Amino acid sequence: MSNKKLSLTLAVSILVLSPFGLLVRQPEVLADCPPFVPDALCPSNEPIPGQRLPPAPPVQRGLTICNKTSVGNVYVAIALNYRGSFGSDGEGAQQHIESHGWWKIEPGACTKVYQKDAQRVTGYYANGGDSVWRGSGSDRSYCINPSVEFEFKDSQAYREEKCQETGGKMVIFKPVRPSRQAYTFNLTN
Repeated sequence: MSNKKLSLTLAVSILVLSPFGLLVRQPEVLADCPPFVPDALCPSNEPIPGQRLPPAPPVQRGLTICNKTSVGNVYVAIALNYRGSFGSDGEGAQQHIESHGWWKIEPGACTKVYQKDAQRVTGYYANGGDSVWRGSGSDRSYCINPSVEFEFKDSQAYREEKCQETGGKMVIFKPVRPSRQAYTFNLTN
């Protein structure tokens, strides 16, 4: 008989045969309990009542943009497109479209421009010095306010007439498709 089987047999014998109800020790070898051992003596993966489990590590989320250009400060706006949460499968959830700006990113610096799931970000528009990073042709246009911070939601973000009512203007955003909830990319010349 192997040492492991012998330990298991002896440990069970001591726990079961103790005439005074003393629990001598609970051996670590009882990972898989044989059918003849009472459930109360088998270790469990269930938390012990009152036991505090360690917190789960935080989920990394967000979009970070780095200024790797030679133009100096860059100012960035982002566009979001996501479904709200409605129902367990997202069925019937409302589509949300937003545009937000401006984040100032200094030369060589990186800035987290969005704190939630980066996969919601669908595009960006940036300018610095005489340079502009924007989409072209068939890429989507979103509303920005060229002179102050802004946050446009739903029809204000993508309908030209609603955008103009707020003093904004429509510009073509450069598409971006983050592949993870946390995503970083570099702006370059």
